[in-house]
Amino acid sequence: DGRLVAAPRLCGVDAQVINPRKILVRAQLAVAVQVMAPEKLEVCVGASGENGLQQRLEERSAYRITAVREKSFTFSDVLSLSASRPRVEEVLRSRMEPRSLEAKIIGSKLIVKGEVVLRCLCRSVDGEIGSVQFELPYSQILEVSGAQEGAEVSVTPVLAASECSLQPGDPGSLAVSLEILAQAVVWEEQTVTVVSDLYCTQCPVEVDREELTLERFMDTGAQRQTVRQLCECGIPVKAVLDCSLSVGRLTRTETEGGVTVSAGTLVSVLFLSEDDALCAAAYPIAAEAVLPVSRDAALRFGCLNAGELTATPVTGGLEVRFNVEFPYLALEKTVCGVVSGVRPLPMEEGGGSRPSVVLRVVGEREALWDIAKSCGATVADIMTANELDSDSAPAGMLLLIPKQR
Repeated sequence: DGRLVAAPRLCGVDAQVINPRKILVRAQLAVAVQVMAPEKLEVCVGASGENGLQQRLEERSAYRITAVREKSFTFSDVLSLSASRPRVEEVLRSRMEPRSLEAKIIGSKLIVKGEVVLRCLCRSVDGEIGSVQFELPYSQILEVSGAQEGAEVSVTPVLAASECSLQPGDPGSLAVSLEILAQAVVWEEQTVTVVSDLYCTQCPVEVDREELTLERFMDTGAQRQTVRQLCECGIPVKAVLDCSLSVGRLTRTETEGGVTVSAGTLVSVLFLSEDDALCAAAYPIAAEAVLPVSRDAALRFGCLNAGELTATPVTGGLEVRFNVEFPYLALEKTVCGVVSGVRPLPMEEGGGSRPSVVLRVVGEREALWDIAKSCGATVADIMTANELDSDSAPAGMLLLIPKQR
C-alpha cells in the first residue's frame, strides 16, 4: 500500500562502431527513488475518569506527507523552423527535458505547470550541422482532495516517450510528440495535540510515558551554482556543434559551515576539428553547493540543469560553463515526552490530609502547573484564589494554595 516516486537519469552514454551494420551503445543510469508508506500515528489526546484528574494539553507541529499523486499525459505539436535558417534535410538527434515550473493547490485540484525544453541537432540540405531549441509549455490538473491550499508541493516530471522528426511534406516544420509522467508529493504542516503531563487531586496515580518523534519544517529553497571549467582536448576545436549535460549521483557531506551537497555531471560535446572532421568528447565535472541548513537536518535535495550550457573553443581545449540548481527541503526531528496511560493507586494510610491553608513562593522559571501538581491543587483554583489573569506568576510571588475538597 505504499507509493513510489522514481526519477531515472541518464548519467552518460557512449557508442562504438563494431562493423558497418552494428553499433555498440553503453549507457549508465541513475534512479532517484522515494518510497512512501502510510504511517499510523497513535497519540493520547485526552483522558477521562475520576473527578480531580488534571491534564496539560500542548500542541506540537508535525510536517508530513499527506498525498502522493501521479498522472501520465501525452501531447503533440508542430513547430515551425526559422525561415532565416538553411532548409533542414534531416533531424540527427533530439533531446527533451521536462521541467516543473509551478505547482499549487486550489480547492481539491493540484495545478501543475511546466515546460519541455527541446533541442534538435539538424543537417541542412548543403550538409551544415546546426542546432535549434524550443520551449514547449504544458499544464495539468491532478486530484488531491483533503490537501490544504498552502501546502508545499514537489513535482517530478519524467519523460516516458518522445519522438521528433520532420513534418511529412513540410521540411520547414518539426512534428513532436511526447509522453510525460508527472509525480507529485504534497507536504503539509499539521498540529498534533498531546497530553504532556497528568495528575489527580483526589488520589495518587501512576502515569505511563513515552517519547514521540516528529519532523518539523525548517527551510525550503534552491541554491543556484555556476560551474566553469577548462577541459583539455587532444584535437584542436574549430567549432562546437552541440553539447549536453547529464546529472548523476548525488551526495551530501556535513561540514562546519553546514551541509555541502554535490552532484556528478557529465558534459558531452560534439564539435568540428580544424580539418572539419566530426568529433566528440565527454568530461565529468563535479558541481556542489553549501545549503544553509543544520548538519542534523533531515534533508531532501536534488540537482537540476538550470540554464544554458555552453562550450567555447579555447587554446588547448574547451571552456565549459553551465548553471545547476539544488532544490532542497530541510526538516528537524523533535522528540517530546507524552503521556500514554494512567492508573489510580491505592491511597496511603493517613494520606490525603493537608493543612487548610498553604502558602507557596513562586520559584525561578516555575510554572503554575508545577506548583498545582506538587500541592495537589488545580491551576484554575490557584488563579481564582490569587486573582491572576493568566496561568503564570512572577518569581518571588507568594501564592495562596486552596485546599481541594
